[in-house]
Amino acid sequence: MIERSQVTRRARRAGSGPPRRPVWKRVMLFVVLTLVGLSLLWAGSSLLVFYRSLTGGHPGDGANPGPQLEPGRVINILALGLDAQLDANGKPIRDWRHSHGRADTVMLISFDVKTHRVSVLSLPRDSRVPIPGHGFDKLNAAHAYGGPQLAMRTVEQLTGVPIHYYVRTSFPGVARAVDILGGVEFDVPQNMDYEDPYQNLYIHLKAGRQVLSGDKAVELLRFRGYPDADITRIKVQQQFLRAMAAKALSATSLARLPFLVDDVMACVDTNIPAGKVLSLARLGLGLNPEEVPAAVAPGQPRDIGGVSYWVLDEAGLAKAVREVVYGLDRPVRVEVLNASGQAGLAAQAATVLKKQGFSVVSVGNAPSRLDRTVIRVPSEQAHVGEAVAAALSGMVSKPDFRVPPNPNQGADVTVLLADDVSVTKE
Repeated sequence: MIERSQVTRRARRAGSGPPRRPVWKRVMLFVVLTLVGLSLLWAGSSLLVFYRSLTGGHPGDGANPGPQLEPGRVINILALGLDAQLDANGKPIRDWRHSHGRADTVMLISFDVKTHRVSVLSLPRDSRVPIPGHGFDKLNAAHAYGGPQLAMRTVEQLTGVPIHYYVRTSFPGVARAVDILGGVEFDVPQNMDYEDPYQNLYIHLKAGRQVLSGDKAVELLRFRGYPDADITRIKVQQQFLRAMAAKALSATSLARLPFLVDDVMACVDTNIPAGKVLSLARLGLGLNPEEVPAAVAPGQPRDIGGVSYWVLDEAGLAKAVREVVYGLDRPVRVEVLNASGQAGLAAQAATVLKKQGFSVVSVGNAPSRLDRTVIRVPSEQAHVGEAVAAALSGMVSKPDFRVPPNPNQGADVTVLLADDVSVTKE
């Protein structure tokens, strides 16, 4: 029997058959699968949208257009892995893009386009959070109430971090991504046995090192039978993430990817525009899976009104955001001054910065009004000023950086908010 590859090569020499994909496209797809393993465990396969964008596709759900934010140095993406959804007859819902189920996994993925740094902050699904328009509930309910847009808004208000885009996938998307890689070798930490016919969930895994197929990987990632439930589960997910990254980086993975893109795309949805594809994909070059910062939002389990929640530690969450999203190992002292005609603007910006772990040492009014926001920071601390700008990118997209003639000894950075600031009204 003649192998498919031989037929394909002969057809190409004859000028017929499937067109050969340009080398740069195949390399780009490889980079994308690397990012799958590095950062988007559940929603990882959705980065294959990048490839579709480059070849004429149209990512995103037309009913959920992307936000009007213009991200700068740090691009933040909310990755959502959706719960399996069943219809009235107990059958899996196939058209998951138009059915709002709960989010089984929530991850904040940050890309620093200047330093090529990628980081992951996992938010436990049972976190007790205020959901706009719905009061306090579990974080995973935000998507059920209002789809990816409300999930983005909820996480943004919780963390203060500007969320620019989302990517989401369903369980078949995860399984397909793993199968594309030919399975992933992983050391399962314990025997896992759990059945829930209502969710069509059947988990049966033996402890030990083994190659997991897509379906078995989903069983591993959905298992919650640990003493602390989701917290150990998230750590196992992050370990699997690194194993998946190592497999994506292997030479054998590259050859099989171009033939399977369309299959994975059927399980993916995002609002990332094609114009951002290259900037994000370049970050995959040279990344080491073991060096990608990953953390879990800290907190404690607690029963409230008969419901089990993960109650977040606000100070710990702010510290995690500062360290994971912005890579800052110490608090940054920020002075915030209002140089606009909008009353209360400095106080609003201060609240946003505090949620992200910045230390706001002074809030007040500037001596004169400005048309464009200015960030004053000593030249040797430019990276700190850029981090502050990234933290405020939901309010102002292109501040003017200036070196202060007389540095403020009480602050590392001074922000003068001008008339170009945009504030979302609740």
